[in-house]
Amino acid sequence: MIPTTPIPAIAIRPEVVAWLWPAFIPLGKLTILDGDPNLGKSLITVDIAARLSRGQMLPDGAPGRAAARALIIQAEDGTANTLVPRLLAAGADLNHVFFLPDDATRLFRLPRNLRTLERAIRSTGAELIVIDPLVAFLQAGYYTGSDQMMRRVLARLTAVAERLGVAIVLVRHLNKTAGQRALYRGGGSIGIVGLARSALLAANHPADDGRKVLATLKTNLGPAPRALTYRIVGTESGTARIEWLEPIALTADEALSPDDEPKSELAIVVASEWLVATLKDGPRPATEVIAAALAADISEKTLQRAKEQVRVESKLVADKQTGVKRWLWKLWKPPFDMPEMPWETEGWDPTPKAETAPPKKRTRREAKQDGTPASPSA
Repeated sequence: MIPTTPIPAIAIRPEVVAWLWPAFIPLGKLTILDGDPNLGKSLITVDIAARLSRGQMLPDGAPGRAAARALIIQAEDGTANTLVPRLLAAGADLNHVFFLPDDATRLFRLPRNLRTLERAIRSTGAELIVIDPLVAFLQAGYYTGSDQMMRRVLARLTAVAERLGVAIVLVRHLNKTAGQRALYRGGGSIGIVGLARSALLAANHPADDGRKVLATLKTNLGPAPRALTYRIVGTESGTARIEWLEPIALTADEALSPDDEPKSELAIVVASEWLVATLKDGPRPATEVIAAALAADISEKTLQRAKEQVRVESKLVADKQTGVKRWLWKLWKPPFDMPEMPWETEGWDPTPKAETAPPKKRTRREAKQDGTPASPSA
């Protein structure tokens, strides 16, 4: 029988949200990671698991916490030939990362095997649980496009996350309906992202230069963090890994539907000149440069375009005294180091010089008449 006596708010003790990765992945909740194939979604989950396994700094520079364990349930990549090599390439402590046995992974389905999942979490002590991709582990008869079905499955999965205080990350592919808001591009019902408390999107960088973006689709637990940029790079062993770059001012909608309107070339030129003048005396913290640009009425998007135009380099540097890491911007090759052109040199005379005509060749007859020697070729 369902309890019917309402509970007064005064009887409920407020709780502070706990985070596995602050602003990105909460504990006790579901997180969605959306993205098309070949954008490194699985590599991102492996990278985060590796960092947590050693208590290392997180991708956005947030300080590491005590070493945490991860349970990865994966349907698309082999454990021995892909996932473990990727974990090694990411620097993971393999003692803190777990997989279900191959036979169990093939049979694992939601919501039928929720008790199996809970036992695996308790036995390993994992705080990060990755289910990649979600659709591969749904029980037969559960249709991802049904809002009611998905809410029934994920509500029970959320109850496990809350009861055990763990973070569950569900990986999804995008649908093929271009032009929609990013929130509606995830495969299946909107109820999937509706039940998640945090949703992330992996997408190509609008500059289309090999960089990619991890942006926030939605967050119900605080302000949205800045998007992060990254590259997929290879190692000497031939295994791929994630190389995290600097934050960027970009929303998930902008990442999926870049602004096609003509960009103000004048605004970019003005921002480029301002940026060169700002960095000409040496590197400066990125946050300081962005704040100064905003104060000078230069938007962060325009500043980012100018940054690419004048080839500003970003580097994560640790303070020698405090050890705190921060992004620095510096000019990769200052334009003012180019060799001077003639008209930039003091004393250069811009007056064109009169051309001197070459001497006229004299024939033998002319030379005989005036007594001067003839030209050699005459």
